[in-house]
Amino acid sequence: MSNVVDKNRLVIENLTHIEPKMNLEIACSPGILLGEMTDLGFECVGIEVDEKYKSQIQKYSKTAELLFGFFPEVTKDLQVTKFSNIIALDVFEHIEDSNTFLSECNRLMVTGGHLIIQSPIILEDGQMDDKMFNGLEHIWIYGIQDLHEIFQIHGFKVIEIT
Repeated sequence: MSNVVDKNRLVIENLTHIEPKMNLEIACSPGILLGEMTDLGFECVGIEVDEKYKSQIQKYSKTAELLFGFFPEVTKDLQVTKFSNIIALDVFEHIEDSNTFLSECNRLMVTGGHLIIQSPIILEDGQMDDKMFNGLEHIWIYGIQDLHEIFQIHGFKVIEIT
């Protein structure tokens, strides 16, 4: 649970508070972050693959709209430039098609919005902690330069990598 709390604190510190104050969290279970962002005055939409997590998510975030399915397919009918923040924690390394993922994030985000991603990375010195790669579930582990390039291709400006 402390891992979730620490991740959420870092997200909260990096949210932008520009209008429309709408946040999208991709892979939102257990729902704690959705609840915290709602408490800060954001309207929130959460995406989770399996509806079996619905009651758990709603326990922490009673007002968030929930969508069930895979991103980006589940958001294809949402309006353009809807969100000021899009958050994806421990998701990006599982995405087969990062180009489609980032294109949809860009389509959904307002100008000046923040895309906050947490993912294992290969550091500038080429080193990676062995604990970061799980060959059974991680499809990609990106290097810092790779991240800069792929985000820029999709119209994002990298503000910080920590």
